[in-house]
Amino acid sequence: MLEIKGLSKSFDGTEVLKDISLQVDKGDVMTIIGPSGTGKTTLLRCMNFLERADAGIMRFQDAEIRLKTVTKKEISRFRRHTGFVFQNYNLFLNKTALQNVTEGLLARKISKEKAEKAGREALDRVGLSDKCAYYPAQLSGGQQQRVAIARTLAADPDIIFFDEPTSALDPELTEEVLTVMRKMADEGMTMVVVTHEMGFARHVSNKVVFMENGKIVESASAKKFFENPAEERSKEFIRMVG
Repeated sequence: MLEIKGLSKSFDGTEVLKDISLQVDKGDVMTIIGPSGTGKTTLLRCMNFLERADAGIMRFQDAEIRLKTVTKKEISRFRRHTGFVFQNYNLFLNKTALQNVTEGLLARKISKEKAEKAGREALDRVGLSDKCAYYPAQLSGGQQQRVAIARTLAADPDIIFFDEPTSALDPELTEEVLTVMRKMADEGMTMVVVTHEMGFARHVSNKVVFMENGKIVESASAKKFFENPAEERSKEFIRMVG
């Protein structure tokens, strides 16, 4: 479905991603884990062209994209099939939950009637059917993040990227969001998730990519990574995080 080969990225002469290669198949829940500051978010942003990589090739749905010279047309075509959930919700404060969800659909020239139908269905999927008329200030952090997920679901993407979606939440609200993501995984949604939630990585994802210092240390099934990692650094990391 999506394959990355040789992705590299530098900032001000410092190489932060070094020859990254990975493959995401349809239905995968891939978690990208590792110490803070190791390039996980930068990798995710490069995969969705929020940052431009310095080198590498992406293959997505039989199309090949050269990451350094990707065109606006290629990015637009790619994003029609993908969604991105940020750490900090990125909701419009002056719009209701439903309006936040339908904004992108209306921008795609979808009729208001169809957009609202899709928006209500998406909010129902994340357990917020009763919050359509609420503004972000009236919602908890967990509810705001679920609105952000609904906004992505409403566009019916083939793959969703999550950048530490629970990092700004306390434990109770974190569980609200993870429950929604578990449900999405059960429904077969393809997801790539940067996370520090080891329980999610261990029990929900089927693939784990462990990164350190801008490199992939180990890539394996979740079962193999947590039960029988191949690399000593992976073993050390698992001991530290429990």
